[in-house]
Amino acid sequence: AVNLCPLYGEAYLYLSELCFLEGTSATAKSQFLAQALAVRPYDGEVQFEAGKECFLEGQSDEAIEHWRLAYRSGEEYKTRLIDLFTNELAAQVPISFFLEQFQPDLDGLRQLLAHYRNSPPSNQRSSLWQYSAAQIVAAATAQQGASASTLWLEAEPLYHDLGDGAHRLMCITQALIANPGNYSAHQAAVNCYYEQSDFDRADEHVKWCLTRSPNDSNLKRIHDAVVKARLNDSAKPQAAPMQATLDVSTRR
Repeated sequence: AVNLCPLYGEAYLYLSELCFLEGTSATAKSQFLAQALAVRPYDGEVQFEAGKECFLEGQSDEAIEHWRLAYRSGEEYKTRLIDLFTNELAAQVPISFFLEQFQPDLDGLRQLLAHYRNSPPSNQRSSLWQYSAAQIVAAATAQQGASASTLWLEAEPLYHDLGDGAHRLMCITQALIANPGNYSAHQAAVNCYYEQSDFDRADEHVKWCLTRSPNDSNLKRIHDAVVKARLNDSAKPQAAPMQATLDVSTRR
């Protein structure tokens, strides 16, 4: 293949992987990789493999440079690098390092969030949640209307998981300002106000939802819970029962 097309970069990658079959030294492998980079310096596959080789050789800085180029070369390599750092290298490299070096866009952050979604709380998870929430909020402020509202609601559950009630409420408020008719935003408001013991506002939003879905038995149960809490607001309500009564899947 190389004889027919000397600029075929991927062929040099195969040669670098298979040259051990001919009993050649490690130098030959490095030379094949160097040739692949020379003929295809912007090829994602070449940069990805060069990064792996540099990392194995202990050349971390060089590996990151190659991986940065690979990350920018297409969605396939974004996904592969996210998989690499969240699986093979997770024990060696903190997620904060990946965020700092690659500065993933919202799609990349969503892949990372999906990977860590069901993992137990940890410093790594908190770092990712904080960074992602800030990026989503920044994107939301640059949008208007329904698009902005959707982004505000995407950030809200991250702040919920972080225990940041002030930012969580801010996201819900902004979502409703951007799109007052967003049903999911009103549902989120019910949960948030209930958990913060603001039962009057929780009642306001659950009534709004009921006017749109008067036959929703789940909403009726929520309304009953809010009314009961308002009548007995000296008691401290538990957030868990409220979460159990409200299907929040539309918010996430």
